[in-house]
Amino acid sequence: MTRTTTVLPLCALLALGTTACGDSTSATGELGRIDYSLYTYYEVDAGRLTDVSILVGHPQRLSCNLTTSGEDDAESPGEIVHSVSPASSASVWSHDGDSDSDYVADVYVTVEAAGDYTIESHLDGELFDTITLHFDAPTALDAVTWVREPGESDFSKTQADSPVVSEGTQVAYVPYPLDAVGDRIAGTFAATLAADPASSVVTAYDLDGIYEDGIWGSEVEDSVYFIEPGEITLTMLDEINGVDFTQTFQVSPVSP
Repeated sequence: MTRTTTVLPLCALLALGTTACGDSTSATGELGRIDYSLYTYYEVDAGRLTDVSILVGHPQRLSCNLTTSGEDDAESPGEIVHSVSPASSASVWSHDGDSDSDYVADVYVTVEAAGDYTIESHLDGELFDTITLHFDAPTALDAVTWVREPGESDFSKTQADSPVVSEGTQVAYVPYPLDAVGDRIAGTFAATLAADPASSVVTAYDLDGIYEDGIWGSEVEDSVYFIEPGEITLTMLDEINGVDFTQTFQVSPVSP
């Protein structure tokens, strides 16, 4: 019997791992008490959180940590709660306050329309800190393409518009959204990977454990193997924002 864990998008898996590569962009709130930071699983071309655009449509997690000043001013950091404005185009989730916690809760915010949004963090009904962030909708989706030929142990990047590979090659993508001037937008998001023809690929599978009574693992949604020769088109799609990245491969058959 095969046993599988819950399948998470690649972005979610990376965000949960503390050793994953990517960018952590941060900035201190206007009152100097909280450092707000955003993890992005691809590189972002900006130094401060207030200097980047953040992706709309997908939930974004802002990690919150007290500064030295914040530690001096907050006797119960766990009771800090967050809100977002304008609330008509955004939603925010965090706990209602935990007096037993020594840490500030992270804030999860989803913004539906491009613009500037203000996160406010309150303690005992008073404003403890605040930060204004810019959110943007992508006009395009691009990706880093990794390929691993049959028999190879390492992946290599390819920038070809129509890469030529062998049947059995594994392809893995790191998609990233772009704004109207071609700059990368920060944040995490879920993209789907589709092939044309659909029968030409199988989804990669990450094995966590192989045992006599079953297999533990999960699908890797941003990676596939070519199992048929021919012209095969792969498309990464951000369904929420309606942008995609397409790449056509020329897959040669395996020699008999």
